[in-house]
Amino acid sequence: MNTLLILSAMCAILAYIPLWVHLPSGKVKQNLLTWILWGSLEVIMTAAIVAQKGNFLLPAAYFLGTVVTIYLIFRAQKGVRSDARVGAPIPFGRLGWTWFESIVTALVIACMIIWYFAGSKVATIAGTFAMLFAGIPQLIDVWRCPREMPLLTALLYLSANSLSSAGGKDWSIQERFYPTCAVFYSLATIIFILRRYRTASTPAPA
Repeated sequence: MNTLLILSAMCAILAYIPLWVHLPSGKVKQNLLTWILWGSLEVIMTAAIVAQKGNFLLPAAYFLGTVVTIYLIFRAQKGVRSDARVGAPIPFGRLGWTWFESIVTALVIACMIIWYFAGSKVATIAGTFAMLFAGIPQLIDVWRCPREMPLLTALLYLSANSLSSAGGKDWSIQERFYPTCAVFYSLATIIFILRRYRTASTPAPA
């Protein structure tokens, strides 16, 4: 395993730290079920790439970060429930289930079926597109509220994805498909975040 892949995994873990810092305080709100579904997709991605003896370290690092995030959400939720009055709302650690979670669940199941019938290579492609789809709400949130997404976090994600893609041994599916697609997702996130500066420089209407 080369240095670029190790650096990629380190950047991926570092990108979670701002979220981990704010979760216990309740400054950010995260849906526990959504993170569990993301973790399920990351397990499929990691296992499918491992089965091909490919570049698996990046999705494995993201899965590790997701596991820690799920733990912190659950711990924060449990703490608030134990301290809150009966019937008081829970400010974070939400358990909401919407149509989006239903679609992501269907994608998780579809990826497992595809892997069983079509093999790990096709499952890698399907899992990558499923991960990108699962990230659409985050892109929408960043577009609507660019100030709420730290630019440093997005840059760390871009660095992790870029290093993983650069560290791939060749341009095969198992080496570079997932991180290269993730690079474009990270770039879109950064472009949306940069809207905050354009919005700040736009003069208010008279």
